[in-house]
Amino acid sequence: MYAHRIAYELAYENPDILKVCHTCDNPHAAIRVSLWLGTDLDNNRDREAKNRGNQPSGENHPRCKLSDMQVAEITRKMAHGRFKS
Repeated sequence: MYAHRIAYELAYENPDILKVCHTCDNPHAAIRVSLWLGTDLDNNRDREAKNRGNQPSGENHPRCKLSDMQVAEITRKMAHGRFKS
């Protein structure tokens, strides 16, 4: 169980099936005033409203080391048991 979920439970109630969301958008925060309950949809809407939903992936990620073509080639070779380093 994550710290923010335990903190919410201790301060308020057992959230059951709801998510414990963060007003501060810090996933490590466990301060009860920055926590609120919501569904997956509520949490996704909050993320989009704060423009935090478009995370780069693949070649667009700043830490990318391989091209999408290189990844596809490695995956293909591994699937056929022909991967050689």
